[in-house]
Amino acid sequence: MNELRGKRALLTGASGGIGRTILQRFKQEGAVVVASDTDTSAIEADAAIEGDLTDARFSDELAAKAADIMGGLDILVNNAGIMRRGPVTATSDEDFHLSMAVNVEAPFRLCRAAIPLMAD
Repeated sequence: MNELRGKRALLTGASGGIGRTILQRFKQEGAVVVASDTDTSAIEADAAIEGDLTDARFSDELAAKAADIMGGLDILVNNAGIMRRGPVTATSDEDFHLSMAVNVEAPFRLCRAAIPLMAD
């Protein structure tokens, strides 16, 4: 236990089942966690940043905001994700764009912003 003591983590998708479990485990292990989701009212983290990962500006700035809060960044957990169920032939362009924005574009933007902060 306490393998993460003192580590500073940013966790997206923190209000859902997997995110909530990751958050609890990180806290048990001694990490400082800034959690993010579209609704942070039920999140019990050291700090929470509410926002929409489909907003490019929000995704681009999230890692720096978390690092400012914690005094640095050691860990990024891109947990946020969505999945629309049904046949591909019934998938709308909006569903496709939303899936790509949350599942592909946001993690790319977050990694691009977080890696230089974690390298410091």
